Amino acid sequence: MNVGALFLIPGFGLGPDDYAEMVKATRLDVHAVDVWPKTEAGVREVGRPGTPQFDAWFQDTLRRCEKELEKHPDVTTIFAHSAGYLL
Repeated sequence: MNVGALFLIPGFGLGPDDYAEMVKATRLDVHAVDVWPKTEAGVREVGRPGTPQFDAWFQDTLRRCEKELEKHPDVTTIFAHSAGYLL
C-alpha cells in the first residue's frame, strides 16, 4: 500500500535510475525528473552558475520541474539530492 508520493530531483550528474535501490525500498509512488545533461559536452553547454547560458538552462529546467509537479498532485514529499536542491 502506498502512503503518498515522492518527487525526486537527482543530484548533479545523476539520473532517476541512479536511485533505483532507494525507490524499491519505499512505499511511496516516486515521480523522478531527469534534469542533468548526460555528457561532458552537455555540462559545458549549460555553463557555470551565474552565466547567461546557465541561467537560461536553470529557468527552463525549473519550468519543467513545475510542470511535472503539476501532473502529480499526490506528491507529499520533494527530495532534492546534492545540487538538485537548487531547483
